[in-house]
Amino acid sequence: MFKITVDLGKVITELKQRKSIRNTAALEAIRRALQETNIYLSSQKKNPQKEEELSELWSRAAVDIRHADPGLARRLNLKGRYWLQRDGYSLSDLFDSKINLEEINRDYENLLGRL
Repeated sequence: MFKITVDLGKVITELKQRKSIRNTAALEAIRRALQETNIYLSSQKKNPQKEEELSELWSRAAVDIRHADPGLARRLNLKGRYWLQRDGYSLSDLFDSKINLEEINRDYENLLGRL
């Protein structure tokens, strides 16, 4: 009986460590997408190849955060699609769908304190 309890304790500890690693990777993916997007926007030069890269960064961040915050994951996925069809979105679309950088950054900072 004691061995089963000890083994179960190890399993629980390992699961918590894996969750922590997964959450850290998700936060890092969001941070990188935010950073790369800000750098790109500050250049003020349209670059379709860079926009494809941004789409991939946001989509990857969506996949990584899906377990911790499914709602944010959906928005980050939409942000990834936005970078593939940027001209199809208005400024109000960005705010209505809560995929503007300010909203995402605020949610990222909240997650930093939670995860």
